[in-house]
Amino acid sequence: MPLQGKGRSLRKVKAGRPNLFLISVSILRGRVHRMRMRILVQNCVTCAYLVSPDKWSADAEAARTFPTSESAIAYCAEHQVSHAQIVLKFDDDYATKYDITVPLSKECKEAAAAEG
Repeated sequence: MPLQGKGRSLRKVKAGRPNLFLISVSILRGRVHRMRMRILVQNCVTCAYLVSPDKWSADAEAARTFPTSESAIAYCAEHQVSHAQIVLKFDDDYATKYDITVPLSKECKEAAAAEG
């Protein structure tokens, strides 16, 4: 399913890790760089990433990757994860400016509104 927008397209990676996506983002002068994206759950208060039901880590690499944002949201609802936000995390270090955060809890929404 394509992500509509300026200079961006989204497609699922079929080989290797099926829960990763490749994003093509236009960067300087029409150059295109492909980046991998992971779907993670993050605590908006501690900024720790979900590893397992009882384990959190400051390291995004250790975090559990969800196949879809819907499955991440369902997990948070089923396990009553408080202060949760979904993070669409790009693996390239320089690409963190493209990370997308979607607050799920009231506290996270208020914190995001205060930042913006």
